[in-house]
Amino acid sequence: MTSESPRGTAQRANKSRNSTALVLNTYTMVSEVQVISFLGGPGSGKGTLCALLQETFLCAHFSVGDVLRAEATKPNSPYTSIIEENIRLGRVGPKEITVGVLQSHMKEACEADIHTVFLDGRSCCDCQQ
Repeated sequence: MTSESPRGTAQRANKSRNSTALVLNTYTMVSEVQVISFLGGPGSGKGTLCALLQETFLCAHFSVGDVLRAEATKPNSPYTSIIEENIRLGRVGPKEITVGVLQSHMKEACEADIHTVFLDGRSCCDCQQ
């Protein structure tokens, strides 16, 4: 694999196939962690690209859906019924829950000395109806 920047890699992936465009956005959700988010519809390559970048740059990769499903399976989670209902309806759910669960994962990454996180998920306009 060539040593391209994540931005160059995302642009190259964006031109492949006839998938919907991947949107690359960087922001800081937890002060010590840089978050690079990939948004797009199912099958657009978000997870594949994040996995390749995670391997190349030794960063964390969180899928919004996977993180929420994991939270819903925790025996003591106060959010289980809300998350399960929203998954059944094809929605991400209340932003307070989603952001809170993601923040806790990012804090764990920071404690493990990981300071860049790749976040993949559907765009809000696709899943919030």
